[in-house]
Amino acid sequence: MKTNKKIITCIVTTGNGIKLIKALHAKKIISTAFHHARGSSIGDPVDRKGIPLQQEREIVTVIVPSEIADEIFEFLYDTVDMNRRNNGFIYMGSLNRCSAYQLLDLPEEESGVPASVV
Repeated sequence: MKTNKKIITCIVTTGNGIKLIKALHAKKIISTAFHHARGSSIGDPVDRKGIPLQQEREIVTVIVPSEIADEIFEFLYDTVDMNRRNNGFIYMGSLNRCSAYQLLDLPEEESGVPASVV
């Protein structure tokens, strides 16, 4: 059972993960996940033994409809300048299964903040 969704994963340098999440939310895309990892890549600094130093990375995963997947992929690529060396990488794949979810429309209080946040 195939879905009409794609999953895009970005592994980026520290600080760029939140930048991507904010940019996606501005486009009304809320199906995102964010977490930290450590690792190394070709070209990273090495220690005295020649072993690459572990660098902190941020991983952003987003699920989007297939129809706009290429557009969002390009948007993410451009948002954090992935064409620069060691700035991260991005890949996309098909999803076999996923569940749709939506945020509830919560009534705003007098302060303008949703009731659940207060």
